[in-house]
Amino acid sequence: DHGYPPPRRAALAEPAAAAILRHSREAPGLTLVTLGPLTNIAEALREDPGLAGRVGRLVLMLSGYRDEERF
Repeated sequence: DHGYPPPRRAALAEPAAAAILRHSREAPGLTLVTLGPLTNIAEALREDPGLAGRVGRLVLMLSGYRDEERF
């Protein structure tokens, strides 16, 4: 336990890929920000390749792990 407060609302039942597609249709040109693995975006693109044309900007928040013994 890290002392975080409990969530104020329940998680949505809608899968993330479906939510990405829905939002892209409701607001074409939206900015899509990723905070971790890109699996949900890949699933959304597989389901609807037109997603790429509805995203105005894609911001990737990436990081990497460096093992000092390997470098």
